[in-house]
Amino acid sequence: MNQAYVVTEGETEVEILKKLLPELLAKDIVFVARPRYSLDSISSTILVDKRVPVAVVASANTDDESLIYEHQDFLQYSLRQVAAHLPFKVLFVVPAIETVFFQDQPLLEQLVNHKFTELEWEFAKSEKIINLFFRRKSIVGDAQQID
Repeated sequence: MNQAYVVTEGETEVEILKKLLPELLAKDIVFVARPRYSLDSISSTILVDKRVPVAVVASANTDDESLIYEHQDFLQYSLRQVAAHLPFKVLFVVPAIETVFFQDQPLLEQLVNHKFTELEWEFAKSEKIINLFFRRKSIVGDAQQID
């Protein structure tokens, strides 16, 4: 049974979140990947149609606190309009979700099942490389579609 939805910006983010959440918790969550511009509309649709809790997890793509607050406030306001008494949460990762890996090389190596050389580790510090490793290891692919 689907107990909650997590809406995020992309397939890679879905896979990152699935790997970071305990398996027991993740099995009852539906993960939805959508473009950034549609996070509010898809989350609102889920709250209205599915009547289950929703968490929106997005990369801030900036470290400017006022811009982050503005975007978070907008998303929270939009969801509050339709949520009634259903819980929801808007979370921003500053500046981007992929930066979690740049703090912990062994975590990234475990998730992508690849031991980095020193040179690879230096080049791995970009979103494009992280996305490449996740796709190359065939982790991506089962984010849910919403009817």
